[in-house]
Amino acid sequence: MSWNFLLFIFVKAVIVPNTICDTIVSFKTNGTTILGRKQYTILDNRPFIAFYNIPFAEPPIGHLRFKPPKASPWLNKQSYNYSQPHDDTCGLEYDEDVLYLTVFMPNDKWRDKDYAVVVWLHEHSSYHGPDFLIDEDVIVVTISFRTSIFGFLNTEDNFAKGNMGAKDILLGLKWIRENIVYFNGNPNKVTVIGSGAAANVVASFLVSPLAEDLFSRVVIQSGSALDSAIFKSYNFKILHKLFWNLCGWAETFDRTRIYELLLNASGKKLAVVSQDLFDSTELEGFVNNRELLKYLNNNFQYLLPFEGRKDEYGSEQYKKIRRKIMDFYFVNGTIGERSLRRYGKYLSDQVIYPVLRQARLHAQTSRNHVYLYRFSYKGSLNIVWNSVLDNLKLSGATAGDEICYQFRCKYSSGYNGAEANPTPEVDDEILGDLRWESLGDSNLRGLNLGRKLKMVTMPEEKRFEFWDQLRKKHYSERNIVRDEL
Repeated sequence: MSWNFLLFIFVKAVIVPNTICDTIVSFKTNGTTILGRKQYTILDNRPFIAFYNIPFAEPPIGHLRFKPPKASPWLNKQSYNYSQPHDDTCGLEYDEDVLYLTVFMPNDKWRDKDYAVVVWLHEHSSYHGPDFLIDEDVIVVTISFRTSIFGFLNTEDNFAKGNMGAKDILLGLKWIRENIVYFNGNPNKVTVIGSGAAANVVASFLVSPLAEDLFSRVVIQSGSALDSAIFKSYNFKILHKLFWNLCGWAETFDRTRIYELLLNASGKKLAVVSQDLFDSTELEGFVNNRELLKYLNNNFQYLLPFEGRKDEYGSEQYKKIRRKIMDFYFVNGTIGERSLRRYGKYLSDQVIYPVLRQARLHAQTSRNHVYLYRFSYKGSLNIVWNSVLDNLKLSGATAGDEICYQFRCKYSSGYNGAEANPTPEVDDEILGDLRWESLGDSNLRGLNLGRKLKMVTMPEEKRFEFWDQLRKKHYSERNIVRDEL
């Protein structure tokens, strides 16, 4: 079972999606004419203009492959045509020419030119429309960025320094900071929402000086700057695996040759050879063959949801931690055929613990309010669960399931409007006197988004404390520093 946790940093949130219409309109700004496509929202039938595929950087191809994005000049001619919507094929992983953004602007002529802005960051944002936020007088901007090998390959030298995808997003946010005023947006009222591959990146922006002044609010959906995956040093091993996938296992590793291959291979080939570089245990496999759960009793290689070197298998330290995990999560410390739900909680906590830890740390140290919510509703629009994990007879939701309730997803229908607004200023006819309380220093309380909306102490708090105690005892900062030395 996997709950979806979202960390709100002093944010007012609402929801989003889009409908195609064939009306092309012109919009004049700063002496330049740009063409967009007029559309109407699905619920309120409100007009808005979509400006598709605005380049904010040069195409990262050729000599720019694996390099930081290079800003592209804008507003340097008399007219631009941004009226063509995304092609369905643009989301393919081997399409490298992705550094574009799309602006959805309310089309109310009587409005002051000072709209708040929401930036939606997700690797498949072209499938999510802006309708619900448009109905709330908000401009929506989506930024496309490099993912997988193209966005995050790190060779630990000048060939590929890593985090190109994160740098793409930063450059896109700088473009918004400088140009959103031309679309009637307020650069001082920018909320960034990071989900999917962008969640950890956006969470890291909260602790990075590079992102200073680029946004005023942040929403992080199931991601954390403290995710253990960020701190794992797999770069050298990944480079070897890529070499062998391209050349064959019989070949001797040659750094010069792998660089030539990485530069000259097609994007499709690189996308294929970079998939599944590491063997992983998927929850689905255990659902289909529960005998595998019993196998884990003698072959349990634990995962830790925090930074730090893992101990060598077979060491006394490893055995102690393994035993504590087994005793905490499984009845009598034993994994059996009936342990799927407990094993699911264990895997889920690898994501949940870093999210709650970052939320608590921000609440303790930030001058701004932190809001936590927990999405546990399971319905017809839980697109991830229904398409991938439908054979799991468990309650709750998984990562990404909230998206189609926030946005009108491209291949979904039957939407009903809803609003999530922390600490409403007045009593709402739907929410009543419900108040979304900001996170405090003590217990972990947040807004539970299930069949009923209510403030709750997180049911995962006990599991959070387990991991916190394990980290402090076996992976204290002092131990990490000593190990690195």
